[in-house]
Amino acid sequence: MRLAREFPELEAELRGLSACGGYAGPGRSPDRADAMVWALSDLMGAPPPEPRIRLL
Repeated sequence: MRLAREFPELEAELRGLSACGGYAGPGRSPDRADAMVWALSDLMGAPPPEPRIRLL
């Protein structure tokens, strides 16, 4: 993947993601990486996730 310019915080979060779903990057949550995934999904026309109802 190639970014249009430098985004050091985003790049650090992307390096902290693992294939098994873990996160070992800076901070407690990969906010920037998460936002990038949602933006790319929207731009690529991915179908929205199915709504889930949790019973209490």
